[in-house]
Amino acid sequence: HMIQKTDFDKLDKSNSTKICVVRGCPTCFFDTTGNYNESLMHDGMDFLNKFDHLIFVSDICREQWSEYINQDIKTYYLPNSINEIEVKKIKKLDKEDLHAKLNFSKDNINIVLVGSVQPRKGQDMLIEILEDMKALNKNIKIHMVGGISKHNRGDLIYERFMKSKASDIVVFHGFKSNAMEYIYMSDICIFTSRSEAFPRTILEYMVFKKPIVSTNVSGVPEMITHSENGLLCDADDSKQFFKNLKLLVDDLELQNNLANKANETYSQIFSKEDQISNALNIFEEIGIK
Repeated sequence: HMIQKTDFDKLDKSNSTKICVVRGCPTCFFDTTGNYNESLMHDGMDFLNKFDHLIFVSDICREQWSEYINQDIKTYYLPNSINEIEVKKIKKLDKEDLHAKLNFSKDNINIVLVGSVQPRKGQDMLIEILEDMKALNKNIKIHMVGGISKHNRGDLIYERFMKSKASDIVVFHGFKSNAMEYIYMSDICIFTSRSEAFPRTILEYMVFKKPIVSTNVSGVPEMITHSENGLLCDADDSKQFFKNLKLLVDDLELQNNLANKANETYSQIFSKEDQISNALNIFEEIGIK
């Protein structure tokens, strides 16, 4: 049952075990101006300290929160998981039909980025490299799959894209409930966020065996090791992001090697079956039956 923070404060918790699943890091608190807000982070800290047990979706985030959390609170690590049933359904779809449905051209290198358009998601970093991407003359098309968050000034990012001389290589698809179909049909998947906990989007890239270029924020390095199963750079490092992306665009063998290794990592560490087992062990330790 989902409740608001104010409702939680009103509950009688005298004879209860209080558990919270933490899906954000201390660095995830951006306000509607698109800037990090330390005051919001401290509000989050105060809220988390009201619980007996905290389940973190990212071990890196758990470490980041450790200096703000009371030492007597028990913490656990349980990564996010994805809908593998839907993945299996999508893998059975006809690719010819999907090309038409999604308006993908087989003549293009189709690069997909999934995420709502807003400053925290970092899509504006790509504006700096659009002209360089177009100059590669590789029929590149960058597909943005996610709603434009006006509340978080995503509309300003969209306007900047449209003013670029290379705006024609970008397609904004908006929010899509079938976002995984876009991933399935992509040649390369990218991730530009400035702050995340443990993004399921990266897991979806991995399960569909895609070569990945990403920022190395928060929980991403728990999934991607640079040059082993993907390519990483610091957030806002547009020059290195471009170098990584160009490296993939120019090297099909590297694409295949990184994609295969990413898929292996998913199967070996992050499968739904493994996460269910991990969850049951945590619930047993907490005392949930």
